[in-house]
Amino acid sequence: MTSTSLALPSFDLNWASGFVDGEACIHIAKQTYQDLRRKTAYRLRLCIEQNDLQVLEHFLRGMKALGVHGVIYSKKREIGQNRQVYRLNFDEAMAALAFWTQGEAGRRFGAGGLPKHIALIREKLYWKLRSLK
Repeated sequence: MTSTSLALPSFDLNWASGFVDGEACIHIAKQTYQDLRRKTAYRLRLCIEQNDLQVLEHFLRGMKALGVHGVIYSKKREIGQNRQVYRLNFDEAMAALAFWTQGEAGRRFGAGGLPKHIALIREKLYWKLRSLK
């Protein structure tokens, strides 16, 4: 915490949405391994980098209250940085992406309703995402 930190706003979705819009990066992270037996992994990730740890902790607490979990990391300081920088990552987006694509979340099925095989895919991905938390 810094002595110059201002009082944080109460956490609500409007504040969180504006914070993400202004401060976050949504990208696909590629993770490779030195062990060649492991395959490269790709993750849809939302990350926020800040030098104000208090703000990231506030955001993370609010998201945890909504059931969304993330991790704050200290980044390695680089030449030219006079303050520590932190990164908050949310990595459960792979299941969310599969929900959108495989579960056809953007599709409207009309009067017939949701086909059983799509409902099963959505249910499976729902539980997968919950298990990641």
